[in-house]
Amino acid sequence: MDDDFDEFIKDLPSVNQKDIKQLSAMERNDFIDTVFQDYEFTLEKKMNPKIIRYYRDVLVKLIKTYGH
Repeated sequence: MDDDFDEFIKDLPSVNQKDIKQLSAMERNDFIDTVFQDYEFTLEKKMNPKIIRYYRDVLVKLIKTYGH
């Protein structure tokens, strides 16, 4: 099961704070919405808890940083 998670994480595109800061407010909002949709999908499909936690943590960080 951990191998699936490691493969999944390896295939994710990397996004850093600098890239996100350069987005317009609308683009940032769309990005956060996309991450939220991915998070909901992982919950719906009852994926590996580590994958669900990964998306939740990313979403929380994005909202805390840019959701104000």
